[in-house]
Amino acid sequence: MPITRKQFEIGIDPKIEEWMEKIRAFLSEHKDEAFNANELLEALHGRNEPKDFLAAVEKLVELGAAEKKIIRGTDYYSYREQPKGKNGGIVVVGW
Repeated sequence: MPITRKQFEIGIDPKIEEWMEKIRAFLSEHKDEAFNANELLEALHGRNEPKDFLAAVEKLVELGAAEKKIIRGTDYYSYREQPKGKNGGIVVVGW
């Protein structure tokens, strides 16, 4: 099955993009909290797809759409505000 040019450029497939959208939406609804991977996966009801989920959350971090911090040996993820450009406009980070 072909992938879109956008997916090709950032190195994802449709399943990972779907996960990225779900994760980003969830994190944006919980801006004042950070979640470990298990908490995110459980909240998004994805117990059967951890490989795709982990690829998606790490891609969000790579693209600057989520933030990751290791706290006491556990990776936590949180929403990352889109940075503003020099002229005050939003800089599109990620996809």
